[in-house]
Amino acid sequence: TFTGVDKGSKECFEHLALARDELAYSDGVVPRAVEDQRELFERYLGLNEYATTTILSILSDVFSVEEAERFERHHRADEPSDTILAMLSYPSNGTTHNKHTDIGSLTILFSHEWGLQVVAPETGKWEFVEPRPDHGIINVGDVLRFLSGKKLNSCLHRVVRATGKYETPHRYSLAFLLRPEDTLRIADVEDRAISAKEWHDRKYEIYAASHDEQETNQVLTGGMEKLLARPIAVA
Repeated sequence: TFTGVDKGSKECFEHLALARDELAYSDGVVPRAVEDQRELFERYLGLNEYATTTILSILSDVFSVEEAERFERHHRADEPSDTILAMLSYPSNGTTHNKHTDIGSLTILFSHEWGLQVVAPETGKWEFVEPRPDHGIINVGDVLRFLSGKKLNSCLHRVVRATGKYETPHRYSLAFLLRPEDTLRIADVEDRAISAKEWHDRKYEIYAASHDEQETNQVLTGGMEKLLARPIAVA
């Protein structure tokens, strides 16, 4: 169980994560509901992977990245990776998802309901992101920030219960999280040389830590609170 938005609280949502690598093997352990729609999930994952690696390729061009270090080259489909499709359900009686930055490189998120918030760089305050029909939200994650030499910033975000005219009885979201090859070496938020897999595991340890422990390092928010030069309030 992970920590929630309010200090001392726990997160309140259901999360079904479908690993790309598990689905790639016919003997992979996947839920029956997924197996019954395997072709649909494979197609959806494939389209998202194509979209995100195309974005990485364009960004490599923009930043004139050397051929051997191009961003997309660290996301080969035939190499082990923690890339997942996450299906999330937030009940109305406890919609919370603590502040964090995403572990990997790029996220494509779809949701019809309000609840997602990001930090406005100008003020350091939480602001709602408007859900728009037929639109997805694309977030930069920690690994892409590290690979870009911190020219790109991770998106610091959270999910809270929307109130008033934006309140909904239940919130659902679908997120494709592109993560790099497990063996990729990166310099993390504290400039330690670690693998992408080690960064993934470290983030999950911090997700489960107490709020007090989370505040002792920059892992949870990928260094973005320090970059904004102010702590981001819990409430």
